[in-house]
Amino acid sequence: MLQIERIRERVPHAQLTRLADCGHSPHLSRPETVISRITAFVAGLRNPVALS
Repeated sequence: MLQIERIRERVPHAQLTRLADCGHSPHLSRPETVISRITAFVAGLRNPVALS
């Protein structure tokens, strides 16, 4: 996770989501959660205030 945390620190507006009890394929293990988080992120791109 250290590598991912460093990327998040360096990329403006990056968001890191940690999913409990989830392995290397969150899109397969927890698809509803992944879709929800991606949807929220994309909505924030349309409305930059949401990213603050």
